[in-house]
Amino acid sequence: MEITVYGAGTFGFVLARHLGRKFVDNKRYKIWLYGRNPELMETIRATRTHPVHFPNVMLPENVLATSEHDTAINNSYLIILATPAQSVRNSIRDIRKHINQNIIILSAAKGLELQTNLRLSEVINQELAGPALDPECNEGAGIKYKYKIAVFSGGTIASEMVMDAALGAEIGCEDYKTAKY
Repeated sequence: MEITVYGAGTFGFVLARHLGRKFVDNKRYKIWLYGRNPELMETIRATRTHPVHFPNVMLPENVLATSEHDTAINNSYLIILATPAQSVRNSIRDIRKHINQNIIILSAAKGLELQTNLRLSEVINQELAGPALDPECNEGAGIKYKYKIAVFSGGTIASEMVMDAALGAEIGCEDYKTAKY
């Protein structure tokens, strides 16, 4: 099972590290860390560290760094969107053509979209809406949802997460099974 952390900034790096450590002994899981800067991702791939934010913190070997959408997204069941709030709309536009059916998108960004005052889950839903991707589309015909949106929130700060501090977080989702997963 592949999981993608989309965004290789401070929080994305720490989330990828956390997942890598969580699944280090479970070969079923492959963790992708996606960043749009090829040079940064090559440095992370080569050194297993983030040269800007965490030069002394190593990623587990099961975290793979890439700047290629196809590689990071095509086979992922879960995409954790770890981009700044104001980048969420463009990030979803970038990945829309790469996502597969029945994917879970977990938004880890905090805040509202400034131009629209929409919650980020609403922005994601708006960008994914359409005949092929809208979870409301053809619901009565027994067609399964093409995607699920969940939201990660709580008192999580990257600099504290990287030190393994005790933190609390919640997952919000309209679908209980998705939230539990």
